[in-house]
Amino acid sequence: MPPILEEYTFDWGEGKIFHKIVQYCVGFASSDAVKIQEEEIKAYKWASYDEAFAALTYDNNKEVLKQAKAYLDEYESKKITISLKNW
Repeated sequence: MPPILEEYTFDWGEGKIFHKIVQYCVGFASSDAVKIQEEEIKAYKWASYDEAFAALTYDNNKEVLKQAKAYLDEYESKKITISLKNW
């Protein structure tokens, strides 16, 4: 899957305008162990899709999560179809 891109402009104040592009990559975890970069991340939590969606407050973040779920649903659907063809 190509990365999900989020692009926006924001005003930092004092006339400082920033254009930001955020790139999200969907991946698979082989373990539930997490090592965070403490300077960048205050906390983390493993959550179901519904829990994560309910926790998000910005529409753009909800849209990114929807796109990731759509990709994962499609991936799982193809994986099952492929494995059934191998029978």
